[in-house]
Amino acid sequence: MLDEQFGPYNMAPGEGMVKGSFAYDTGMMSLTATAAAASALTGQATGGDSVVAANEFRNFQIRIVQDLTNPTAVGQRRIIASHTAGPSPVYTLGSAWTVQPSATAKYVIELPNLMLMRTSATTTVYTYNYGDATVNNGTNSIAAGAWSTTYFGAAPAANAAGNMWAPSFSIQPDAARNARHSFNYFFRGGSTTTLDLLDIAGSITGTWSGAIVYDGNTTNMGTGTTGCAAGFGNEGRMFYISAYVASAANQFYRFDVQNRVLSPYTNPDIVAASAAAVGSRMAAYCAIDGADLYDIVLLQTHGAANCQELVILV
Repeated sequence: MLDEQFGPYNMAPGEGMVKGSFAYDTGMMSLTATAAAASALTGQATGGDSVVAANEFRNFQIRIVQDLTNPTAVGQRRIIASHTAGPSPVYTLGSAWTVQPSATAKYVIELPNLMLMRTSATTTVYTYNYGDATVNNGTNSIAAGAWSTTYFGAAPAANAAGNMWAPSFSIQPDAARNARHSFNYFFRGGSTTTLDLLDIAGSITGTWSGAIVYDGNTTNMGTGTTGCAAGFGNEGRMFYISAYVASAANQFYRFDVQNRVLSPYTNPDIVAASAAAVGSRMAAYCAIDGADLYDIVLLQTHGAANCQELVILV
């Protein structure tokens, strides 16, 4: 079974990640550097990223979005190998700039152009670089359009069908950083509700925590179970799960990735009358209707051509 995780996520103002302080384009916010070096960048002394914890964004990437002094520096992306805590955090990069930005360049911190995948009955984390340049965190590198089995470390246990990634890239972290953008939860599947956690910033190859404690439970997350993150509503906290039970209207659950709570949410209308299908069949998108905002969660039913929509007003 294939189950993929994350891609780049550019935040709207105030939505999470590192909050931008200065506009560099219509509706887009950024941070402003206070110093630059061949393989480093220094952040803000106040506001913006002045409150980051040490290495909170290790393995994320910095992207230069505006530089009036050195315009050719714009567009460069570099992986953060490590960084100090704010104020004026110093980001040490995995590779040097091609064009060193100026000391007042504007930048954003975002997820790297990587996709993570697990296959059944292994502990290996497969990492794919779908960007147009080599990704280098100072220890490991992945060429553009290539896979790596060592960029992130092995999981604490093998997974089975029904496994799911539940990323937290769209939350607003609490002041104590008990919840972070770098946390990626993983339900092992195989009719078990065991939950592991990969913190991609926990070390240069990430840090796994096995069988972590969370609130709530369900009786089944085996073959046929599927889920997806809905990053728009509820402060980006909700990961929706359809827990498969044959010949029944399968229960929908929500896993709150910020507070680690799994709770029943609703029942779909269609009974799962056919055999369980392996693989992800859920997706989510944002819909705006005037002043009304919606998370739309789509579920493709087992053995049928139709799709159900779960519409959540947020």
